Amino acid sequence: MTTKNRFASPRRRHLRNAALGHPTTVSGFIVLIAAFLTMWIVILRCFGEDNPYYWVLKHLETGDYAIGQIEAYRQHNDGKLPEGLDAVGFKNGGIENQYYIQLPGEGFSYDLEYIKLDDTSYVLAFDGHTWGRGQYVSSEGQWNAFSTQYNSSTDRYVIEASEGEGAAKVYLKEFEFAGWYDGLAAQISALIADRKVRNEQYILHILNLDSAERIAYARALTGSTDSICSSYFNCLLTTFDPTQQPEHDYFRDFRGYLMLDGKVCFIVDKSTFQESSFVRRTRKGRLFDVDSKSASSASKRCWFLDVDHSYEGSLMLKGTWPAK
Repeated sequence: MTTKNRFASPRRRHLRNAALGHPTTVSGFIVLIAAFLTMWIVILRCFGEDNPYYWVLKHLETGDYAIGQIEAYRQHNDGKLPEGLDAVGFKNGGIENQYYIQLPGEGFSYDLEYIKLDDTSYVLAFDGHTWGRGQYVSSEGQWNAFSTQYNSSTDRYVIEASEGEGAAKVYLKEFEFAGWYDGLAAQISALIADRKVRNEQYILHILNLDSAERIAYARALTGSTDSICSSYFNCLLTTFDPTQQPEHDYFRDFRGYLMLDGKVCFIVDKSTFQESSFVRRTRKGRLFDVDSKSASSASKRCWFLDVDHSYEGSLMLKGTWPAK
């Protein structure tokens, strides 16, 4: 798979030739220009590494290179997939399933996660949290990817470029509540069990305290635009019906899922900083069929949950919307 013309880059840089002066000054100019260009190559490289578009594009190029090595391994080993990418010469990143991969001729490596699903299929993925994400499911044979850009007027990262819309399978990671947030798990499990509806699915929204979504729900709950602080919460549990909420994208929106009382609860992490999240990755994960419409819910309901960081993880249920 080629990465040429993959994203329509918003930036193009061109170097133009310049005419030199008297021959006796040529060598001096060459040294000066070489030093100048070296400095700018370093500057532009550093700038590129801090640019979400560039970061995603280089991961896609690196991923395509890794796919080529995996498929070559498969051809030479009777169709078997490698257990890990160290089998094709890539360095393990010290984290399970993560590998640092360097393109030929490049001095930098990029990290990708390789997950062997079964004897014939695998997933390659990278995740920049707010910068963008990418995922390749071998059975689909295409990338799902997007990059973001920061919008200062809304103080949010918005989609700048994307690829592979509509992939039928998406691999999501399984998470669990971390440490003393076990109380939150019990609270949410009780809410789910109390519903007693067989086919419901849920979404746990992890929010910043000043997020637009939190403020919007707080206004709806209080019925007043000047009473927002009276409804203070930092996570929100909602029922989820994919037939009624098609705007949710499994790949873009859902960072992973929790299993609560045998039910799937998707996670949408809208917090700015990953360390603000109170869930941790397990070693599990699974493919989801984004075309499946089997889940349903009688009506949408929201539970406002407040995790207090100051008092060793106390939890309060702030209310429901619509009111019962």
